Amino acid sequence: MIGIVAPVIALEISAEVKVGGLSTLCFHPGGQGADIARAVGEMGEESTLVAFAGGETGTVFRSLLDAYHINHQLVPIAAPAVAVLKLTADYRERELFQLPSPRVSRHESDDLFSAASLMAMDSKVVVFSGVAVEGMPEDFFLTLVRHANYHRAKTVIDLDPDLMLPVLAAHPTVVKPNVDQLRGLFQLGESPSASELLDVAQELHRRGAENVVLSLGSLGALAVGDGFALRLTGPKVEAMVERGAGDCMVAALAVGLARDLPFEEAVKLGVAAGCAKVLRHGLGTCRRDITRRLLSKVKVQTIV
Repeated sequence: MIGIVAPVIALEISAEVKVGGLSTLCFHPGGQGADIARAVGEMGEESTLVAFAGGETGTVFRSLLDAYHINHQLVPIAAPAVAVLKLTADYRERELFQLPSPRVSRHESDDLFSAASLMAMDSKVVVFSGVAVEGMPEDFFLTLVRHANYHRAKTVIDLDPDLMLPVLAAHPTVVKPNVDQLRGLFQLGESPSASELLDVAQELHRRGAENVVLSLGSLGALAVGDGFALRLTGPKVEAMVERGAGDCMVAALAVGLARDLPFEEAVKLGVAAGCAKVLRHGLGTCRRDITRRLLSKVKVQTIV
């Protein structure tokens, strides 16, 4: 089983507007954790999502997870869960309105920690994704990763950089940042060179990550670990929507680790899933058959 710890969820409401009025109204369970869970399910594996959920938005979110057959342990909180309202035309975003992230109490944070700890004991892989919310302790993720390590669960880190860097001290199995997240931290320019990207990935490895998968968007990924560095590139595709490709990559990495694939094969699966996602509008929708067909087209180049 794959566990997913992602404190912030979001009820996504998309309204497609055409001449004459409203054409379509869609409701989706959103946020990185939900998107990763959907993608894990698309690839035939089970997951459990642990997150905060409060208010009417949280109630609707629970129902949507049930409708998608996504296992969950949602922790009730007093504040309403995030909701995102998108107004689109020709399926392109025109306006966006969003409820802010909630603030949680110490007791609510403890409840999430307890739920995540118990889930980690029963998981082969645990994914940590997204952002923290006000009221959570600074060492929340660091402590949970250490707990998962103790119970021999593999860990995949897809957190904001300010949360990711402290977690490296716990030696996670994989960290999966993207280039944009690391620009400020490592003073990367708009188009960093291959050697600069390799230096960044190796630095994250030196700081404690067992393996690093640096997402390069349409250019694929760079994978670094003990004694190896690989450049992986997927086939050229015309993207419908690029947003969400990283979440599908994370989901596929977790699936590969859960299946005990060699690390190179797990990263290849991640790149293929990211490519499959951009061929569709929906987030977390890297269809299994499309991912499988793209997998054979992912190229791997040994750098070190």
